Amino acid sequence: MQPIRDLVFLCLLAGTATLSLAQSPSDTVKIPPEAHSAAAAKVTPVFAPMTPSDRLHDYLKNAFSPASLAESGVSAGLDQWSNHPVEWGQGSRGYARRFGNAYARTLLRETMMFGISSALHEDNRYRRSTGTGIVPRLKYALMSTVIARRDDGSRRLSVSRLGGTVGAAFVSRIWQPADTNGTGEAWAGFALSMGSQAAFHVVSEFFPGKNRK
Repeated sequence: MQPIRDLVFLCLLAGTATLSLAQSPSDTVKIPPEAHSAAAAKVTPVFAPMTPSDRLHDYLKNAFSPASLAESGVSAGLDQWSNHPVEWGQGSRGYARRFGNAYARTLLRETMMFGISSALHEDNRYRRSTGTGIVPRLKYALMSTVIARRDDGSRRLSVSRLGGTVGAAFVSRIWQPADTNGTGEAWAGFALSMGSQAAFHVVSEFFPGKNRK
């Protein structure tokens, strides 16, 4: 399990290291040029702030979608493979407990993110980069794990994502066995969750299809 966690920490560090690129050209909100004509009086911005309805829809999608179930299933599978925590045992019963733990943690994270992002007007939905090249797009995808848009389209540190992920990691210690409810395990859970979100953004950036989160 330790190599997996080390890989997650490296992924998180890579995302954080790209914070200085938050104002990169590929991330600038652009408004299409208008013709010098009286008929072209209105300008339609590329970015539109989230409405309360948008936020609720995004929360329900992220908390109860098949993708959330799949994420929890993979997390439970890794814990089952490493027999972590050992007190939960193996077999279908052990996997069910691990899956319930992973999904409850996801619900906590998404609920906290929803509340904090609503208060701070943060938009954590993922939008593909407008840049080109593998390395710039990869940096953008990793950076988006710790960056959120504001109502004016600017991108800054995502307090809601970081706060929601940290909160879920620590609150979920409540139902953990005694040897896995410490601070170290909570931070490891935080890193694993941030790593999985970073991986999701990378897939969303390069896999053909519509943008997600």
